[in-house]
Amino acid sequence: MDYKVEDLIKMLNIQNMGTLYQNKDLPFVDRIINPQNYPTPSIFDEGGRMQTHFMSATPDKEGNWYAYPNIIFEDGEYKKLDLNEDQALEYAKKSGNVISFGKNKDAAIDFSKNYKPEEFKKYYKGLLQE
Repeated sequence: MDYKVEDLIKMLNIQNMGTLYQNKDLPFVDRIINPQNYPTPSIFDEGGRMQTHFMSATPDKEGNWYAYPNIIFEDGEYKKLDLNEDQALEYAKKSGNVISFGKNKDAAIDFSKNYKPEEFKKYYKGLLQE
């Protein structure tokens, strides 16, 4: 079977994995790369599925796109932010829990949906639903 390079990159999630490792010092990224260093998340959705980050992708007023978590780990516990989009982005910027994608809307949205590496999924196997 022949694959195009673009298809292989997407299948292997290479672009998003590169973004993670370029931003490995951010608190929410560290939780993705090193989940074993954090307690088991304590926030669940209506279906009973564990939520670890609940990512968003949002533009600012200048049209720059950002990805950030709406579930944070702060003071030794998980917290789900109850903020509107503008407030959540501002909170993420102030806390350093944000990745800038410049004007690249598609990259920000893709990252917010496909940020979990296979190792992360394996760590939470049986707890996270795809």
